[in-house]
Amino acid sequence: MINITLKQLEVFVAIVETGSFTKAANRLYMAQSTVSGHIRTLEKELSVLLFRRDSKRNIQVTEMGRRIYKGALDILERCRQLEDDILIDKTNELTLGASTVPASCILPRIITGFAQRFPQARFTVKRGDSGEMHQMLSEGELQLAIVGSNIQHHAFHYDKITEDYTVLIAPAREPYTSYKKQNVYGNELLTHPLLFRESGSGTQKVVDDYLAHIGMEKSKLNIIGRFDNSDAIIDMVSCGLGLALISEMLVDANINRNRIIKFDLEKDSSVASRAYYMLSRKNFDYSDLHRAFMNYIKEQA
Repeated sequence: MINITLKQLEVFVAIVETGSFTKAANRLYMAQSTVSGHIRTLEKELSVLLFRRDSKRNIQVTEMGRRIYKGALDILERCRQLEDDILIDKTNELTLGASTVPASCILPRIITGFAQRFPQARFTVKRGDSGEMHQMLSEGELQLAIVGSNIQHHAFHYDKITEDYTVLIAPAREPYTSYKKQNVYGNELLTHPLLFRESGSGTQKVVDDYLAHIGMEKSKLNIIGRFDNSDAIIDMVSCGLGLALISEMLVDANINRNRIIKFDLEKDSSVASRAYYMLSRKNFDYSDLHRAFMNYIKEQA
């Protein structure tokens, strides 16, 4: 197969249309030596002479050059059309990220409402913990994210959109049904077997901060397992494996919510609250659709 490049064809077309290597170089913002190099390589690959020079250094396109010019124009036009099509698709595509709770409890409602308002929008959603969301946004894998950690990174905007509370959940059986009737608070049940999220989870950080706040050492707790999936923890609690401190939003959204009991940790439920933020990049040229989506999230906050 002939090994030619689009840049060589672009240079060739520019010379034909301007009638000069120098003018072509100016049009393409290249050095004239670079333009000449592209033409030499193109002629070598095609094994043809594209231009003739007379004694006054004027250039003329050869017959073969005129034939190749028509084909080059067609190729370049097709490439421009392909580029336009890709850009249109990218303009309509929203690549979003969310940590566990927002992915399950916040984004579905937001995406559904926004899609009704902007039916041309297309969505890709990636999940991970809050740290992964920051990393993916930094590396350009995401355009926006919903996270539960505000680390005050200088490169990001953090717009608070909602708040969640940590509750303790237990299986809907004795003695927990009696505890619920007695208005027992969750912090009175921390001596029971517990299921925790993995380290690095935003939910677990809230739990760790709360335990430190009340002076409870984790080494004194009966932690029987750590898991990377909150829905799995809820399922295991419903089966009686242990108790868990977890997002109230996730509990209310879980299909097994009728098989568990939730307890406020204390009278003031905000003692272990957690805000969720829309994470976006500073000084980034967002499209009109992206800005509409960001405004919609703020509207729904």
